Amino acid sequence: MSSDSTPMFATRELETAAAVASWATCSIGMMVFNKLAISVFPAECMLTAVQMAVTALLLVLFARSSIHIGSWEDVRRWCMVVPFFVGMLLSSLLALKHAPMSLVIAFRGTSPILALCVERL
Repeated sequence: MSSDSTPMFATRELETAAAVASWATCSIGMMVFNKLAISVFPAECMLTAVQMAVTALLLVLFARSSIHIGSWEDVRRWCMVVPFFVGMLLSSLLALKHAPMSLVIAFRGTSPILALCVERL
C-alpha cells in the first residue's frame, strides 16, 4: 500500500465511524424520546399520526427540491405501503409503552435472526 492511499483510507474509516455513530445516536435518541412521549401522551394512534404529519410537513418545507414523484401510478403503488409502515410505527410505540426499553432493545437485536428462521421455512 502506498503512502498516497493512506489518507484516503483514513478518511473513509472516519466517515464510516461518523455514520455509524450518528445512526446509533439517532436510534437511541428516538427510542428514548418515544418512550417519554408515550408516557406523557398515552394516545398511541394520535401520537403516531402527529409524528408522521410533522415528518411530512418538514419534508415538504425543507426537502421539496429533492422530492421527485414519477407519476400518479407511482404514488398509488407506494401508498399501499403506508398502512404497513403505520402498523410498524404503532407496534413499536405499543412495545415501548408496555415493555421495558431493555426488552425492546434485546428483541430488536434478535429480530433479524428470527426473520431468517421464518424466511427459511
